Amino acid sequence: MKLLNRTPIPDDILETLLVKAGRAVGAKTTNTVVQVNRCIHGTSGIAYNCTWVRWGASKRRLKCDGAFRITLPLPAGPKARTWYHLLDPLDAAVRFFEVARHEWGHIRDYQNPNRTWSIPTRRRLPHDRRPVEIRADNYVFDADEHKHGAEWAIEEIVALAVELEKRYVTH
Repeated sequence: MKLLNRTPIPDDILETLLVKAGRAVGAKTTNTVVQVNRCIHGTSGIAYNCTWVRWGASKRRLKCDGAFRITLPLPAGPKARTWYHLLDPLDAAVRFFEVARHEWGHIRDYQNPNRTWSIPTRRRLPHDRRPVEIRADNYVFDADEHKHGAEWAIEEIVALAVELEKRYVTH
């Protein structure tokens, strides 16, 4: 996995958590590009079905089997007061893990060469009813059934929560 970290959180903490999330849903994590950004609006993610990306400061082309972007709810500075200044760092870390598992579910879909992508309707379905979203949610549900939920990666989640607490919670 190629990690493009745009946050002050150390790379090793994010990388171990993201790899654990990918393995939980059964995705191959070796040839994937993940960009982690900070955002004041909470945790969100978007996956891309691509064979190369041009991300990072060097703007060089990176070959990959898929890519996704994910955000951490971090303020611009340690004293910033926003709606999540009361957010529990452990809840933020668990939410990051859950969103990462969902996005890895999309990457697992992209890595399957036999998957069909057509939707037989003329209208665009609501987000939660799209077949790709249903498949990604099913991968996450199956991971929960096989005991690969948040408690499976508790050490990595706690490490991220400690880092969030250390950097961004004001007392």
